[in-house]
Amino acid sequence: MCMRGIGLVLTATLWFQSSFAQEVPGVWGGWTSSDGKYLYAGVDNESHSRLVKSCEKATGKCWWFFGAQLSCDDGHQQVMLASSRIGSASFKLTCAGKADKNASGTQPYLLAVEEDPNFERMVIAGGVLGLVVATEAGEFNVSRFNCDGASSSVKALSAALGSTPLSKPASLGDSRL
Repeated sequence: MCMRGIGLVLTATLWFQSSFAQEVPGVWGGWTSSDGKYLYAGVDNESHSRLVKSCEKATGKCWWFFGAQLSCDDGHQQVMLASSRIGSASFKLTCAGKADKNASGTQPYLLAVEEDPNFERMVIAGGVLGLVVATEAGEFNVSRFNCDGASSSVKALSAALGSTPLSKPASLGDSRL
């Protein structure tokens, strides 16, 4: 991850530490967004994994992060399978290191999702988003997120940045792992 990404990792780390009990500018379903110093849109699942879009306010550059109880080496890349109501596709993840403990007491690893507009289309389509990542010994970690409210949260984030979010989910077709 480049040096510009360090600020995003910091933003994502701070967001992972935060508690949704704090006052937030926008809440849609389980999704929250912030238009303050740290810009993000994100959601927790019942296992305390998080999915967040984090942006640098100065540059408008954004990245998606997935935080889960997976171990990884900083900079290591692996493939993730994502499935949503509009299809499934594979995406490259890059380990961005371990976050500090969050409000629930867990200490997730941050995995940056490759820059691909199809991932955001899958998220903002709503419904359940499933993310599958291979772990050690032939096992898989499956995380599910309720993405109802994601579209509104990402739109609020884009408005705070002064940019236009992706509006319509696209058909993704088939993809191989």
